[in-house]
Amino acid sequence: MLTKKYCPFLIRYVSKLDIAKIEKMNKEAGLSLNHDQLLVALKDIDCVVLSIEYKEIFIGYAVYKKKDKFIKLLDICIDPYYRRQGAGTAILDYIKKCGAFRLNKKIMCCADEYSLELHLFLRANGFKCTSINKYGEYKFQYEQMD
Repeated sequence: MLTKKYCPFLIRYVSKLDIAKIEKMNKEAGLSLNHDQLLVALKDIDCVVLSIEYKEIFIGYAVYKKKDKFIKLLDICIDPYYRRQGAGTAILDYIKKCGAFRLNKKIMCCADEYSLELHLFLRANGFKCTSINKYGEYKFQYEQMD
């Protein structure tokens, strides 16, 4: 178990070299973020795409968008081998330290009904389910306030 004092992960902004790694991770995990959506996020001035590495190995990424009153976590993905070792929490901590979070004090994230691991991860990191919407399938909206 990793402690809060020492973080072995390197978190940085995504470069064009990371796009292929992200696409490969999405394909293996069966996720929906495709090449065009990733390029749109990289070009959007309000979107931030972060990558996380462990010992120079790419293990995951997060995409979030800065809104007026909150930060919306659009996507987070960690390699299954490195889950439950603090990588996802390290990315969330990094986002909380950024200037946008200090101004807005709130992070929002949506999860579908099939993402049990995401639900458990969000709850373990202090998120609370604030609404459930049904548009064909259930979407759960989570919020974390400072």
